[in-house]
Amino acid sequence: MLVNATEEFDAVVVGAGPTGLIAATRLADLGKTVAVFEEHKEIGIPNHCTGLLSASGLKQIGVVPDKRFVQSEVKGAHFHSPTHLTFTIKAQEVKAYVVDRSNFDKILGTRAIQAGVEIRLNSRIKGLKLNGDKGTYIAETNGRNVRAKVVIDAEGYASRLLKQAGLKPPDSKWMLPALQFEIVNLNVDSTMVELFFGRDIAPGFFAWIVPTGSDSARVGLACRGGNQYQCLKQFVDKTLGKVEVNQIRPGCVILGGPISRTFKDGFLVVGDAAGQVKPTTGGGVITGAICAKVAGETAAKAIEQSDTSEKTLKEYEVSWRELLGKEFSTMSLARKLADRLSDKTIDKIFQIIIEEELYQVIELEGDMDFQSGIIKAAIQHPKVLKALTSVASDLLFG
Repeated sequence: MLVNATEEFDAVVVGAGPTGLIAATRLADLGKTVAVFEEHKEIGIPNHCTGLLSASGLKQIGVVPDKRFVQSEVKGAHFHSPTHLTFTIKAQEVKAYVVDRSNFDKILGTRAIQAGVEIRLNSRIKGLKLNGDKGTYIAETNGRNVRAKVVIDAEGYASRLLKQAGLKPPDSKWMLPALQFEIVNLNVDSTMVELFFGRDIAPGFFAWIVPTGSDSARVGLACRGGNQYQCLKQFVDKTLGKVEVNQIRPGCVILGGPISRTFKDGFLVVGDAAGQVKPTTGGGVITGAICAKVAGETAAKAIEQSDTSEKTLKEYEVSWRELLGKEFSTMSLARKLADRLSDKTIDKIFQIIIEEELYQVIELEGDMDFQSGIIKAAIQHPKVLKALTSVASDLLFG
């Protein structure tokens, strides 16, 4: 049972991942007292992320690429169909960075501390309660209670506070188990990512090879209705042969798009917990960070107005949906379409991309984070549109 608070902050953030730290830093930059509670003993641990972040996205969230977390610079990708049709997209400049997420998160943590944020590690939040006019209370693991005017939930896809706040979590049917092997002593092109599609490889998603250097890579997949370890081992054996696996990292990709509501009285939710993840690829660091910055700004404004009711905090949802709502909607449509494509249809689309040289359009217009433009352009191409008519058959018999 919650009792009188022994500590008080303007805002409390639950979770010290990128979204939580960026929201907290923005609040602190705006002069608010902020505490971040992280259940693990160390920021960035455990690490489940592939760590492929766009150069434009990092710039947008105000993070400068740093050799302390950048492992390789990516200029393009090779795409492989179920029957081994392949096309390549490559730019002259760096389009993305492969990062060590543990070090990336730690640097964000240092930046937060420098801004004035108090970070409490090994502190698991037990509960959440809105206590009328006195503010939102949260309970810390050691039994002490903390009062905050706003709580920002950045726990990730396994959020416990969402239901306590009366919000609906991401749809579990669009959460796919994922697995990655950290492979060493492997000869790879450190500037190119490889993506592999096909139901025999990764039903419901795709497999990837992401270089972490010229002699190492993260190789992983997510899948629906299959054993991810067996699928990944089979893929690695067939594609790479005998390799040296340094680490095995389990995870989850969220593909259902944002939850329907991300605010309540004294409460905001950001990042994976809010489903602010790209439904096409499962990447959420950049999109989550964009929303986290908005959350910090909205919370700071509400605190200054001494009104942290949902009427005021609704501005957060209005703002982030203006920035990313159309992107998420388009990507969600593409994901639902892709989820039902047969391997035969995927091969048809690859063949059209190669014959029509649509990869050149993707090179010029494509954006890793803002994908709606290229998705619409691809779908509206007459031959792609014709190929997609077979989706009706896939929906019935796939």
